[in-house]
Amino acid sequence: MSYVEISNEFLKAKIRLFGAELASLTKTETEVEYIWQADPTVWQGSAPILFPFVGKLNQGKFLYQTQSFEIAKHGFARNQLFNLISQTANKVTLGLSQNDETLTAYPFEFYLEVTFELVKNKMFVSYQVTNNSNTDMPFSIGSHPAFNLPAETMENAQCSLAFDAEENPDCYTLIQGLLSESTQTSPIKNKCLPLTAGTFAKDALILRHINSKEVSLIDAHEKQLLTMRFDVPHLGLWAKPNAPYVCIEPWFSTDDKASSPLELEEKEDLINLASKVVFDCQYEIEIY
Repeated sequence: MSYVEISNEFLKAKIRLFGAELASLTKTETEVEYIWQADPTVWQGSAPILFPFVGKLNQGKFLYQTQSFEIAKHGFARNQLFNLISQTANKVTLGLSQNDETLTAYPFEFYLEVTFELVKNKMFVSYQVTNNSNTDMPFSIGSHPAFNLPAETMENAQCSLAFDAEENPDCYTLIQGLLSESTQTSPIKNKCLPLTAGTFAKDALILRHINSKEVSLIDAHEKQLLTMRFDVPHLGLWAKPNAPYVCIEPWFSTDDKASSPLELEEKEDLINLASKVVFDCQYEIEIY
């Protein structure tokens, strides 16, 4: 079994056991697919989980207790096989613990549980991180869902993202995969980001210390297609240039800068989880 499926009278969802990745979310009435279908010729993801780090670390590594650990961008959870913990018609929980492979990149014992639940026309995605180590565990977590646009290119779709609050006038970009040292003028104006062929020409737009708690995808006729709700400090927005999808990514930290320290305990924004303590968070997708 490589997938699990859940449904209710409004929505149907398919989740991969590999990476606990949301692979499909369709409206039962119309069978319209809202999740990017991981076309490998464009981008082979659909909604990867970013754990135990969001983005890329400076030099692709960190130092902990005098040892150096190399870890891939966005961590390893997206490339691990999760266990099926429980399942009902409209809800499924998957779990991942440390193993020999993860311990070579991240020397902590943890348990990551991910729950997907459909409630009417909404999907709730919940994360629960437990520190099973005997020491504090610095980590981050984030989400990377990609949503289909109703056309073959971003330019032709003529969609936009609507924010529920005014955002900062500046945002960050990525330079060689790391967070820019300085900001640029944000393309978000009057709580709206038009999605054009050039919106992501320079890679992701990264909003640190966001004000919004929700972002809606709006079509060319000003109709709401979906809304994401979250309570996080940072947000990433990304797609391959002019691709027919957009990623709306709630994050608890961002990529390192080239000036970021290598020492794990000194990295910015990480959650320092005490031994045997549990951290919970969730986001929500509403389909219209």
